[in-house]
Amino acid sequence: MAAFGQIEVPTRQEKPRSCGTTMMIDWGIPLGQQKDILASQGHLVDKAKIAAGIPRFMPVDLLKQKLSAYRDAGISTANGGLLTELTLKQGTYDAMLAEMVEVGFDAVEVSENLVPLSAAAKTEAVCVFRGDPATCTDSIRPPIPI
Repeated sequence: MAAFGQIEVPTRQEKPRSCGTTMMIDWGIPLGQQKDILASQGHLVDKAKIAAGIPRFMPVDLLKQKLSAYRDAGISTANGGLLTELTLKQGTYDAMLAEMVEVGFDAVEVSENLVPLSAAAKTEAVCVFRGDPATCTDSIRPPIPI
């Protein structure tokens, strides 16, 4: 039972939700803090993004533990978009995707914080992640010119 039960709030769908989803950003929080957050708020969170390029600097075993904890709490995961931007610019996007699958990410974030991307390039990046060869054009495989 939640505190302050006398205060009416809208009813939320149970997980997995199709509307009213909530995302959290993980800025590299320690496993203990993540455990506490999931215990106290995990029922409210649907998606977690490990921000920016943080996954690149995290020990792989730690990253796998974090992703597993989110999955166990019914929370889907994505990388931060800056990592995607960097790999698109470097031409290493396919390698990043392969490792994302290996470590257990559920989704890829495609953003344009530092690297301008056309709508077509964003669509292509998502298409490649989803493994939809019928609609992929391979236009993002070489480094994206800036």
